[in-house]
Amino acid sequence: MIVDVRPETAYSKAHVPGALNIPNGLTKGQYEELKSKDMVLYCETGIRVEFAKKNLEKDGYDLTRTLNFGGFSRYKGKPKPEQPQPGSKSARLYRTVETGPVS
Repeated sequence: MIVDVRPETAYSKAHVPGALNIPNGLTKGQYEELKSKDMVLYCETGIRVEFAKKNLEKDGYDLTRTLNFGGFSRYKGKPKPEQPQPGSKSARLYRTVETGPVS
């Protein structure tokens, strides 16, 4: 089971397909069926997951088979550097930095 522990507002904007949203791991007595399932937890950067794990453990979840995936930003991937248009001044400068002076 993939569990998004970010706030509901962040989850509603974008999330891993099929992920269940349990903000901060606060189950409020719900999701009893998940107590024995393997879980992959994620938040935006990976820090909130550690707090969520503590909350889930307090509620009786077995987290011995739980993976902290890290952050949603990791899932989305890092932005790739913008490549300059061939033949433009910025392309010539880019090539100069990469290979040395352009003749």
